[in-house]
Amino acid sequence: MSDEQVGAGLGDQSPRRRRRRRRRRRGGAGEGPGTDPQTNGQQKSQNNSQNQGRRAWRARDDQPAVNLPSSGRLPRRRRAIQTARGKALSGPGRRRRLTRMEMEELQDYLTKAPEEYVNKLYAGLGGQPDRVPNPERTIQLTVRALAQGTRIAGLVKSLHQRDRQALAVLVHAGGIAHHEELVQELVLSLGGPDREWKRVLASLGDVGLVAATEEKDGQFFYVIPDPLVDQLIEQLGSELELPSFEHPDVRVLDEHPFCPPITFSVTTLATYIDQHPPRLTQRHEIFRTHKLEMDAFFAQLWGPDSELFSFHIEFLMLNAIVELKGDRLSVNRSVLEEWLQLDPEDQRDLVFGSLDTRFPLAEWVLWAVHDVGGAWVPERPLQALYRRWKRGEDWRDRLHKG
Repeated sequence: MSDEQVGAGLGDQSPRRRRRRRRRRRGGAGEGPGTDPQTNGQQKSQNNSQNQGRRAWRARDDQPAVNLPSSGRLPRRRRAIQTARGKALSGPGRRRRLTRMEMEELQDYLTKAPEEYVNKLYAGLGGQPDRVPNPERTIQLTVRALAQGTRIAGLVKSLHQRDRQALAVLVHAGGIAHHEELVQELVLSLGGPDREWKRVLASLGDVGLVAATEEKDGQFFYVIPDPLVDQLIEQLGSELELPSFEHPDVRVLDEHPFCPPITFSVTTLATYIDQHPPRLTQRHEIFRTHKLEMDAFFAQLWGPDSELFSFHIEFLMLNAIVELKGDRLSVNRSVLEEWLQLDPEDQRDLVFGSLDTRFPLAEWVLWAVHDVGGAWVPERPLQALYRRWKRGEDWRDRLHKG
């Protein structure tokens, strides 16, 4: 090695001197000795005006600024703690639909019912009676489930079509039916073997919608519990309604162009009798000449020997609007004035009361046809519905009489 290399190696061990860096002026490169300070100030003011309303961030190493647009005041958004489970309409469905008094009556009814039936009803509504500690708690949970309304709706919706049809027939009969005669009615109306309908009724009993009375001499009745009837009517709307149809060839045979309300025709007939009192025979029949005059006067309302005319006369005499004096009919004016001052609903009740003596359950039939909405109703479904009403009254009387 040469002496120079050795000297250089020794020289590296000496401490190095730190060089001072020249500070840069904050004015930037343009602020030199040859720049005008007034011009420099104007540029700064322009930069500040451009950056006004913006958020600026400058790095420590004097990098160019990053300008962000101003977002204004940040809105305070409330975040949902839980996500929505369904539509807004599904919320009120879980609320209690029964009043407190109705819930107390329902609880009293279930308390008197057999424990086996309460367990079946609670299981049909989606509960687990095996996990409930005591029967009192089962009754409380069953009352809460029935009070919601959605439980019974889901139960009816899950039923088979045959089960819904059998339940609708039992509702038509008033919720009470003899076990053998109900099966005959189901076979007559809907067809099928007896064995199938007995199985359907047994399945309805397994979910608590139908119960059976105590058997006496091999006879018992199927019963829908009273607290369930209203909710079943609401859920079985399509099965309980009468079918309807429209056809251009179907028309009314004896249609009259002038068809006023019956209250009008009753008042008109009473006025005619007051002005022209007819004579009666010993059989209490109107003389032929007077009857022909009345038929000619009321030709727009009814024809000769019409049952509508005899119904009007019976209504007037039954309600004492017309009375017999000697051999002539006369009007009781005080009763007629009272009739005219009645509310339309009260007048209608009197008319249906007189019509019920001729045709039982006539009001029910008229309301059933009226609910269809003006369409035609087939004859057989209407006859089947009327037959169930009549047989339901008979079944109810037989059950209460024992």
